[in-house]
Amino acid sequence: MGPVSCFVASTGLALLVGLEAAAAELHDAARQGDLVAVERLLAGGAQVEATDSGGATPLYVAASEGHAAVVARLLAAGGNTRHQVFGFVGSIGTPIHAAIRHGHLGVVRGLLEAGVDPNLPDDGVGPPLHTALRNGQTAAAELLRSFGARSIQAEPVDALIASVDPAAGEETASACAVCHELARHPEQPRAGPPLWDIVGRSKAGIPGFEYSEPLRKLGGRWTYEDLSSYIANPRSFAPGTKMEFRGIAEPRRRAALIAYLRSLSDEPKPLP
Repeated sequence: MGPVSCFVASTGLALLVGLEAAAAELHDAARQGDLVAVERLLAGGAQVEATDSGGATPLYVAASEGHAAVVARLLAAGGNTRHQVFGFVGSIGTPIHAAIRHGHLGVVRGLLEAGVDPNLPDDGVGPPLHTALRNGQTAAAELLRSFGARSIQAEPVDALIASVDPAAGEETASACAVCHELARHPEQPRAGPPLWDIVGRSKAGIPGFEYSEPLRKLGGRWTYEDLSSYIANPRSFAPGTKMEFRGIAEPRRRAALIAYLRSLSDEPKPLP
């Protein structure tokens, strides 16, 4: 390698080391809420989307620590509000989820005012409202609702239920059987309520079973449409539910499962 090549290589390495050092400093400044340092580092070219060893961006770190002014500055610099941090079993959420978990209402409000979707989906931890309710953050839940957080209905599959083979849903139901009894006469209690005669049954309708408050508040009976929404994404349809199942997005597979659940009855309800 000639002198020029050595110079270019060493310069590139130095630049890389410098960027990594600036990114580490930006994370530290975000963690400490040091707005002056954040301004200096951003002006010097520190990358707002750089991640630390845990996969967190400076925005995620600042949101976790509750530093609203730093969050606002990082948003202005282009911080990604949808960046997900991943743990051992999947996503642990975005900056707004982190702020909610720690009860940082000022940060939550700032993110919502900046345009973050109050119903932002997350395949690991569910929407922000679910995170708030599962973590007992009632003030955050009310704030989210004031910005439009709500129960989300899935695409109806009523038209498909009559055309699918219930047997196709039986395999999917075997996963449900981990927490729910499928037989008419349950052998032993399980974590979830039995699914026999679920179609048309009152929500939270099994006496003595400890349903979550969000599920009790839904009220009414399990219609085909509501079953479809709950199975599609329990945490979006009933934020705060105890059921952490991520859901079945594909309509035909969902319809097959509902058709099979309908068959679990001495007198199956009429098809929709």
